[in-house]
Amino acid sequence: MKTCHEHVIRFYLKNMSMGSTVNFVEFKQCPIPTTSYAELSKDMNLINLKKLWIRYGFSEAYEIMAGQFDGLGPGLQQLKIINSQGVQSFNSLAFKGLGDLESLELINNPRLQSFSEGIFLPLTNLVSLEIRQSAIKGQ
Repeated sequence: MKTCHEHVIRFYLKNMSMGSTVNFVEFKQCPIPTTSYAELSKDMNLINLKKLWIRYGFSEAYEIMAGQFDGLGPGLQQLKIINSQGVQSFNSLAFKGLGDLESLELINNPRLQSFSEGIFLPLTNLVSLEIRQSAIKGQ
């Protein structure tokens, strides 16, 4: 299985210029960055991102950090985090700045155990929320 490393990704992305025509990006088998995804999209010169999918991502911090997606909105409408290994929780400010997000899918993240209180409060336009195949248990 090939994986990408954050410093290698950042090196290559800084040399890309995708502009306004690209509105969907999927990161597959890549580490979840220690900076925000907005930094990566800025490196790619993405200015019209509508959909972001993170598939088979892995996190050494075991958490989606505060501000992980800050700077992607306005405009980001769909976020999917699928089959991400090592993600056990989301910081309460993980979705800060995503007020335009309409669809959030957290699918098959087997180690996901909890959400911080108020995690979904910044998602004021959320229409669809799908959470399945995780380790979250009711109290």
